[in-house]
Amino acid sequence: MIVQSGRNYFPETRAINFRKFKILCVLALALVLAACGLTQSHPVSEAIAEKVSSDENALIVVAELTDFEWDRLYVFDPYTPKDHIHKKLNQEFLKPWEMDFGVEETETLLVFTNRSKVVDYFFHNRDRGDFAGLKGPDWFTPDTAKFKIDYHAVSGSGKWPKMVIADEAKLLRIDIFKNAPVAQQDRAPDS
Repeated sequence: MIVQSGRNYFPETRAINFRKFKILCVLALALVLAACGLTQSHPVSEAIAEKVSSDENALIVVAELTDFEWDRLYVFDPYTPKDHIHKKLNQEFLKPWEMDFGVEETETLLVFTNRSKVVDYFFHNRDRGDFAGLKGPDWFTPDTAKFKIDYHAVSGSGKWPKMVIADEAKLLRIDIFKNAPVAQQDRAPDS
């Protein structure tokens, strides 16, 4: 036994406490990593991201990507408060750990309902198809939830592929000689 400053000092006890501390740290890290695993990507989000990354002219028909019944799709922009979302849908469905105050800056929240009940939802990363700021209705049906990428729209400082409603998307071509966008004609020329 070593006596130091009038107290007993046990080096082996100190080593045991340090080992316990290391084990607790490893367990805490494992718990954090496991919690991160709980936020796995949603299959519909993955399918949208795949279409966006593989084909710049892709038409994203959400009804073709879902395997559950729904009659409305709501898209909530970044910064939309949690209480606004719950009020809009007349139900509290978000779990406390999924969102503190509102939708994160880098995400949009897509919520599917059937007969006014939430049947599925997911947070979609904007860099995998940015649904923020859609011009149109508050919600979409399986017939109207069709989107295209608009590369002329600014989104996230121009970094994110901006999604637009397919029926409203104006397909643009670039006039090589004038370097100015020219809208394609939607109707037959007058005779």
